[in-house]
Amino acid sequence: MGEPPMSNRIRLAVGAVAAALLASPIVAQDDAPTEITCEWPVKSGDTAETVRERFGDQARSEVLLGGEGYEFEGMVLWPDDPARRVEVLFEEDNPDLLVSGLRLLDDAAWPVAGVRLGDPLEQVRDANGAPFEFWGFGWDYGGYVATLDEGRFVSLAGRCELLMRFSPDDDVDLPDALVGEVKVSTDDPRVKAAKARVSQLVVSYDLGDGAATDTD
Repeated sequence: MGEPPMSNRIRLAVGAVAAALLASPIVAQDDAPTEITCEWPVKSGDTAETVRERFGDQARSEVLLGGEGYEFEGMVLWPDDPARRVEVLFEEDNPDLLVSGLRLLDDAAWPVAGVRLGDPLEQVRDANGAPFEFWGFGWDYGGYVATLDEGRFVSLAGRCELLMRFSPDDDVDLPDALVGEVKVSTDDPRVKAAKARVSQLVVSYDLGDGAATDTD
């Protein structure tokens, strides 16, 4: 079976950006929106410099972890607040450090198009309004959505794409059909037993024609 349909850039990042349209150079916490969108807290065309100008000392450069143990330079917004932490990803080999996406992990509480970390897979499928496929669990790219051809999450309002990863419950003994480099449909009756939940959210821009693209 071929490799997952993910760009090299964000595959290494395991992850990829929402956006920002704020008039003031530094974002006041009380004025900040309460959800991630294609225009907030970062937007297509942003660079490391513009993000720092907007968020000041709430934007910190950090080494982030990607797939297969890959480490890369990124930026974190609200780095000292686990519930607000947002990892900003940059285009590889770009001297201007063009933003390519953002990633939510661990305890981040932001919703993206109504989806939050920890939401059950079945809830996300119902919210999408159509089934989709994800990669089998138990490997570096396991649980990432592989095929999303229809439904409300195919495209978001603005120039960005929502990419999701699901992880099974730690106590579940997974059948072979749900493990490895196989595409699994959310309609497969065996999926429910995995008790899978959203473990990663990435907002990505298609940089191919001046904006941004994929994940992990």
